Amino acid sequence: MSQSANISPIHLWCLHGNLQQPSVWETALRDLWRDPAIRVIPVDLWSTTAQDFWGWAEQFCERVVAEGASRNVVLGYSLGGRLALHAVLQNPGLWKGAIATSTSPGLSSFKDRQACLQRDRIWGQRFRTEPWQALLNEWDNLPVFNGIPCNIERKESQFSRQRIARLFDIFSQGRQEDLLLRLKALENPPILYISGELDRKYCAMGRRLAEACRGVEWVAIANAGHRVPWENTPVFTQVVEQWLRQLPDQTN
Repeated sequence: MSQSANISPIHLWCLHGNLQQPSVWETALRDLWRDPAIRVIPVDLWSTTAQDFWGWAEQFCERVVAEGASRNVVLGYSLGGRLALHAVLQNPGLWKGAIATSTSPGLSSFKDRQACLQRDRIWGQRFRTEPWQALLNEWDNLPVFNGIPCNIERKESQFSRQRIARLFDIFSQGRQEDLLLRLKALENPPILYISGELDRKYCAMGRRLAEACRGVEWVAIANAGHRVPWENTPVFTQVVEQWLRQLPDQTN
């Protein structure tokens, strides 16, 4: 992606998933880090002082505004994708585009939200005290990951167990409203939804969003499941770069 002297670089704000560090984007977007037309900005979700989704979105958008860039795009994976959707809805005019990967707009059923919140609270409490590697093994064996091993290093020393428990609670899907109606009404910015072909649940989610929302485009990437940015990195990077390339060059 070449840079013209008259075109401001894209600031690509990258939001990691649960049990990840911001540095995971150094692997998933390695080729884009060297592109002068893109400034990759990993965001640390663990340090947030927000109490809920909309509070986080407000704080984050204020940070982006303060940065002063004219071409901002937010990219989020899983939990980070849900937060990315909130950021776009919080301040649509701030963004030139959004990329949501393996993520959910929210649960429509109150019963499902309550069950999800209860599960997440249990996970959070377990991560406070139980043996680290055993918990990670159990987490990686959840059906959503399709039996594909995690190739991202997650040392216990990199994390705060208290913060893990807090994020499981405050950012549980059980506390998230269903964003579908808001997304249906959103005309801009455009949203790219990415899922791995092996991830049937989130492929169905992507198809549903693309059919219901005129501003959403869905792409399924072969040979990848839920952790698509790290399971088929070359194709993921290519899809992201091509989509960024077609965004308008205007800086206003």
